[in-house]
Amino acid sequence: LQGTGQWGYERSHGSLGRDSMTVPRLRVIGAIGLCVALVALNAIFVQAATYPAASCSAADVAAAVVLAANGDTVTIPAGTCDWTAGITIAKAIVLQGAGAGQTIIRDAPVANGDYRLITWTLVANQTSRMTGIEFQNNGRTAELDRGAIFIGGSLTRDQRRMRIDSCVFTDLYQHTLETFSAYGVFDSNTATTIGTRYLAFKGRASAADFGDTAWFTATDFGTAWFFYVEDNTI
Repeated sequence: LQGTGQWGYERSHGSLGRDSMTVPRLRVIGAIGLCVALVALNAIFVQAATYPAASCSAADVAAAVVLAANGDTVTIPAGTCDWTAGITIAKAIVLQGAGAGQTIIRDAPVANGDYRLITWTLVANQTSRMTGIEFQNNGRTAELDRGAIFIGGSLTRDQRRMRIDSCVFTDLYQHTLETFSAYGVFDSNTATTIGTRYLAFKGRASAADFGDTAWFTATDFGTAWFFYVEDNTI
């Protein structure tokens, strides 16, 4: 601002020296830079898309996930749907229900089938999110040593993250959440269980060693390399 004022002052007095001409040139360069930044920012928002699932069924949700790309949102409408098998996600998307009590997915296994409702593999340096969904048990009678929601990260540390919020997990006969080498936050959820399992966090380890490697690494409390559990009702 001082430079701009100085240029105006000097020009009004007839001075057109090199120093006095520097500021308007910088102003042009700055304006071009701002335009480039705005175009890039606009491109980010334009590229993000929303894909509504036709219903809350596993098949319809999986179909919407196939259409989505990293950064997109898949919405699940209100309704109650029984899932007899799970779905797989390997994209950095937002999976958004109409709200707990509105979008209800029920674990309805045939003969206590061994599956997870959602198996989610995180994408390098990108954030994924699941929000506004209620999960219920509808027929599982034997406790399953798996997470209803499984989040898989990477042994290589980067900025891939997961947030699970504003969901309800009611009487699932298995872990509500299971993670391997994943970082993020589980917040503002409600979870109850009829078994002995709630949350299972396995640190920087592969699925093959069941988290044993994690016992030999730093705890990383209070750092970005942690999966936080905050403000939940459990």
